[in-house]
Amino acid sequence: MDLQEPILHAEKFRIVNEMASQNLFIHQLLIRPTEDELNNYGKEDFTIIAAPGFQCNPELDGTHSEAAISINFEKNRNYMRFKIFRRN
Repeated sequence: MDLQEPILHAEKFRIVNEMASQNLFIHQLLIRPTEDELNNYGKEDFTIIAAPGFQCNPELDGTHSEAAISINFEKNRNYMRFKIFRRN
């Protein structure tokens, strides 16, 4: 994609995350709005919440494990809940 071409359609995202590494990842993943676009940003189209410290309660949340990715298209919100497993 040539970044000099005008973008005909774009979604506005609000990102909420726990870890700096997640912030670096999403910063590289999405095309950043210009300063002028940020000044007139308005309400976001989607909210992505990355909360690896959150543990689902399978009985309460209706999941099969403590990890889940929940998408609600009616409210345009994406809830990404997952655990990061680290090797020692």
